[in-house]
Amino acid sequence: MSAWWRGIAPAQATLECGGETHRVRWEEGRLRLPDHADVEGERALAALGGEPCACLDVLEAWERHAADPRVLLLGTRGPGDRFARQDGHPGVPGAPPPVPELFMLLRLGGGLQERLVATVAASRGEPIAEGERARLHAALYGRVVTALRAWLGEPEADVDLRMDGPPGVRRSGERLEATLPFSWLVDVWARGLAVVWGRFCLAASTEDGRRWTLTTLAPDLGAPERVTVEREASR
Repeated sequence: MSAWWRGIAPAQATLECGGETHRVRWEEGRLRLPDHADVEGERALAALGGEPCACLDVLEAWERHAADPRVLLLGTRGPGDRFARQDGHPGVPGAPPPVPELFMLLRLGGGLQERLVATVAASRGEPIAEGERARLHAALYGRVVTALRAWLGEPEADVDLRMDGPPGVRRSGERLEATLPFSWLVDVWARGLAVVWGRFCLAASTEDGRRWTLTTLAPDLGAPERVTVEREASR
């Protein structure tokens, strides 16, 4: 897999582990345990019936669900997610409840839930297998709709979405018609670039992970324009 994570900022949460507060950190496409010096050694001890380790539980659950398509359905759709609930359970109508360890992952703070969504999205291959098309369309649709409604200030906007064709958004009567590839989730949404300087981002490209060329739309949905942004170095 390519360095799909390039340009996505690190994210970190804390949890109680062995009576101490430990960090769980996502960086460069991987979840890491910076407060554990010998993760593989602790894995071996756990396999032999050693003491429970909360950080290791999170890491192993993350690895088990790093390609789990349920994450795309149940995970956050962004800051304007109207279905998000305060208890951490995504209240998506008709969605199955997550298994306990997936529920635990979706409750991690510090931006880790967004990184898990990005990780699963990046695991899907191109071209999209026909059997996955409906599921991936639903995952993309929820995040595109959330971003478009918030950007335009139209919380009830009716949106149609296609995944094939030149990227764009236009009005057709009272309806918005959007065309965006599934890769928009990783290339744009996961990097926090869905809306930049009041403009909706259709596509993003970079050579170094810091300087980005964005194809964007103004709120009048006129012709796309390219803008260049440079992100601060991650700490």
